[in-house]
Amino acid sequence: MVPLPSGVSIKAENWELISNHYPILQNLKTVTYGGKVARYLPLPHSYHESNKAILIKGIIFPRYEKNAKTTCYPITAVNALIKLVESGVSLHTQMSLDETECFLQFLCNTQRYYMEYSDIDEVNAWLSTLVVN
Repeated sequence: MVPLPSGVSIKAENWELISNHYPILQNLKTVTYGGKVARYLPLPHSYHESNKAILIKGIIFPRYEKNAKTTCYPITAVNALIKLVESGVSLHTQMSLDETECFLQFLCNTQRYYMEYSDIDEVNAWLSTLVVN
């Protein structure tokens, strides 16, 4: 199970501003999107990445709601795409038509769920039933 938070993008015009505070910035890969150039700060879980392919069997969109009963239900591929966009998820690159088609096929062929919760311990217990060691 891997979280998918969105990385912080630093646009080219701000590199000099933070370079003294984050010297490794100059070594990060540049990404061009929407006519802008940026570098993405590494996410904590990205240090554990490998070149090994990971099979994604499902996507869960969690949402904390005060006093909510933990519920999880399937959503359509269109709703999943909307939730990804609303979450600000970025692939850090512009996709070709073929890549876009592959991504949409992936989204259509993967189980997708929306979860509301207020008790993180209850969610952890439920999620642990999904993890295969």
